[in-house]
Amino acid sequence: MKNTVAIDLGSSNTVIYQAGTGIVLYEPSVIALDREKRVVKEVGLEAKKLIGRSSDSTEVVTPVFESEVGDSQALTLMLERFLNKITLRKLSARPKVVMNVPCG
Repeated sequence: MKNTVAIDLGSSNTVIYQAGTGIVLYEPSVIALDREKRVVKEVGLEAKKLIGRSSDSTEVVTPVFESEVGDSQALTLMLERFLNKITLRKLSARPKVVMNVPCG
């Protein structure tokens, strides 16, 4: 049960909750990518700091807007980075993940 996490993917913030521990990640749903290579430069709070301050080679993206996924590739990269952040610190093995899905 310790390796079960729930992800609340919001337009402004992403929250990851770990069973038995509580909230282990609460960061803005923002990712900064290299425009040409689509390589991740920053995610979360660090990426949010780059809004309006990044160079022409950096694209700052909010992959979820008004509860809809606008950029699935950026979302996948962002979630991967968020899970890697908590996996390295707080989880001992690959987690079971439960994720909310907006509907209606």
